[in-house]
Amino acid sequence: MQKARQFIYRHSGSKTVLFLFLITLGVYSAMIFGSIPRVRSHGAGMPLLDMKPLGYDLDYVQALLDSLGPSGREAYLEVQLPLDMIYPFLFALTYCLLLAFFLRRLHWFEGPLFYGCLIPPAAGLADYLENMGIIRLLKSYPDLRPGDVAYTSLCSLIKSGLTTVYFLFLLGILAVLGFRAFKRKYG
Repeated sequence: MQKARQFIYRHSGSKTVLFLFLITLGVYSAMIFGSIPRVRSHGAGMPLLDMKPLGYDLDYVQALLDSLGPSGREAYLEVQLPLDMIYPFLFALTYCLLLAFFLRRLHWFEGPLFYGCLIPPAAGLADYLENMGIIRLLKSYPDLRPGDVAYTSLCSLIKSGLTTVYFLFLLGILAVLGFRAFKRKYG
């Protein structure tokens, strides 16, 4: 764990974090405004599996993949998922280093709050597992197996849960930084 802490500390400078944040935002924007709407347009606007934070069941997956049709399923597999194989890595690295950057400003990096920096890599891993499950579902369609759907849905739940916990944690850290800045200025 000490090597991970050293790596994170060494790479959590402002220029690195800003650079990674801009790249991550660019890939996320390409998905949100490009690939996801493109795939959804084939499926009567139904939310894609990646965008269902509370999970889904076999009936939903069947309805979505039916609705997408062959061209929508192909776009999901060949347009959306390739971008979503880049994004989890960027999310994990960027948001880990972003939190470390703020923890360093508070002089809390060496304490137990450092472990919050490990939430984004865990969410990124869950996202990769979710993506692999979605690929399996797309390739096995129309012969969907309930176990594959349950596994992929669980990965979606874990990903969204960890992401929510992370952003709540980050907001708390930002609130402390804001309070300290306010106190210094208006003391």
